[in-house]
Amino acid sequence: MEHPEFEKIVSEALLRIPEKFRAQMKNVGIVIEEEPDRETLLMQGLTEPEDTLLGFYTGIPHTERGESYGMAGTMPDKITIYRLPNELEAEESGKPIVQVVYETLWHEIAHYFGMDENEVEEAEKKRGIW
Repeated sequence: MEHPEFEKIVSEALLRIPEKFRAQMKNVGIVIEEEPDRETLLMQGLTEPEDTLLGFYTGIPHTERGESYGMAGTMPDKITIYRLPNELEAEESGKPIVQVVYETLWHEIAHYFGMDENEVEEAEKKRGIW
């Protein structure tokens, strides 16, 4: 899949996120990269050749921000969606790529709102993703 087509899927996935969450998302950029770099994988404890990430949130979770967060000079948070791992997940799982990207984006937005990995996994189980 070409980058512009994948970018459109990510944009559409963002629009599927409920407005009550999108309205609270401030000072966060959503970017697309082909795949995670080695440093990011190692930082997450992913050391096997088959290990990868579908997405990655970096920043200060919404729940931990002070009043001055987002003022001039504050770097924005970032949600990275990795194109190749999402495509592979769609292929291997049999899910449509739009669904895989939506689930990935929701997962990373949950981190933005302060949920740790265990809390996100529990929420995904309740939503029937796992």
